[in-house]
Amino acid sequence: MNAENPFEEKEIAEQWIHSVEGERGLIRDNEIYPALKQWFDSTQKGVVVDIGSGQGICASKISGYSKYLGIEPSTFLIERAKKLYTSKSTAFIVGNAYKLPSEKNTYDTAFSINVWFHLEDLNLASKELARVLKSRGKFFLQTADSDALTVWKKSYIKPTIQGKKILGEAIVPINNLSMNTFYMHTNEEMITALEEAGLRVTKITKLGKIENNTIFIAIEGEKS
Repeated sequence: MNAENPFEEKEIAEQWIHSVEGERGLIRDNEIYPALKQWFDSTQKGVVVDIGSGQGICASKISGYSKYLGIEPSTFLIERAKKLYTSKSTAFIVGNAYKLPSEKNTYDTAFSINVWFHLEDLNLASKELARVLKSRGKFFLQTADSDALTVWKKSYIKPTIQGKKILGEAIVPINNLSMNTFYMHTNEEMITALEEAGLRVTKITKLGKIENNTIFIAIEGEKS
């Protein structure tokens, strides 16, 4: 199993598909997707890349792009996305945040939903994001809020903690994931990695409240 991306395993990919497609009226619907849409509607749209697109649901949450490309390491999730989202302006390919299968200066906009906390190497992922964005291209990264790490740790059942990495069964809506990976990066580390890659952070928004904590952040910005 690829510990950094257990969704490459069929069983876990199917668990994730069932959870995402069965979730209704919770944080994703009420806060994450609306925040993504609001950001996207404020950009130049154009050609957009979804980094870590999963089973492709975000392709249905935004509109007005000339082309959408979802990039995802799991072949099982890519197969599901291709079955569900068949617009001529929408495509899905296998790839990962460390080596995006795109030429430099390709995208007007880029986003990533609940992916950055799965990544060990923030610097490499940030450099790849900067490489594929056009000059002044916009980005939106929604990920875990490090101010709520106590809550995130509680979302794992008997986890194994190795330095900054949490491994174990994860509690998510609808059904648990039998294995998931979480890197305990601080918000400051994420922002620093982006800025060192030549990406300017313009806005940070906190999303999703559990136990009086906001558990997610959305980082917006542009390529310098």
